[in-house]
Amino acid sequence: MKKSIVDTIYAAQKYAQEITKVTETHKAFSVEDAYGYQRELIDRYLREGSKVSGYKMGLTSREKMVQMGVNAPIYGVLLEEMDLKGSPLAVKSLIHPKAEPEIAVLLKADVAPDASIEEMEKAIGWIAPAIEIIDSRYKDFKFTMPDVVADNCSSAKYEIGEWLSYPIKGVHINEITVKLLINGELKAEGPATAVLGSPLLSLREQQLSLAKAGTQLKKGQLILTGAITVAMMLAPGDLVRVDTNHLGSVSIQCE
Repeated sequence: MKKSIVDTIYAAQKYAQEITKVTETHKAFSVEDAYGYQRELIDRYLREGSKVSGYKMGLTSREKMVQMGVNAPIYGVLLEEMDLKGSPLAVKSLIHPKAEPEIAVLLKADVAPDASIEEMEKAIGWIAPAIEIIDSRYKDFKFTMPDVVADNCSSAKYEIGEWLSYPIKGVHINEITVKLLINGELKAEGPATAVLGSPLLSLREQQLSLAKAGTQLKKGQLILTGAITVAMMLAPGDLVRVDTNHLGSVSIQCE
């Protein structure tokens, strides 16, 4: 008997097994259906004892949205075990590990589904530099929009730098810039505004997306607001570092 879509993706994530796009091996489905599969996938992890730590935003650049034929970003769910917490990244435990520099926010209050962007910003307690490790389970890192949403938006691991109280005196979040370095070599750099024009607008999109799903952003959750630069492939032995002009730095040692 053919495995269900959720069974197939779950096994690929658990055992780092590359798979063919599920939109090819199963009947085609919509992005809305894909979020349903994503929820089923996360529910399976929760039944096993995992806990949700927050959310991540994907396709936060206009160019990427045009490329994928959508007019809004997508989102995935972050689990506590995805947080490296300073531990090395076991590259061979993943399939296509890539690093992205991001700005993370940590909420000090719940965000109502109908909150204004001003109210939403007031709910931010801290911000920090972050590295997200994405890892599509699909062959050759190629997929359609429903495929990637069902795969929890390629979520794999993340590392958070030092949290700073928000707002930062004299610095607007849009003024933050980042540099992505691998083994000391600059690979990419960019401004926070590369994320939908502002990480705040990305957070707003997260709020709206969750409202459609009947839930909301809550106190204590962290949100990775979206990749500021292109993602870079990693190999064992690499040292990944993200430097910023106002938030300090964060790094991951690959092994």
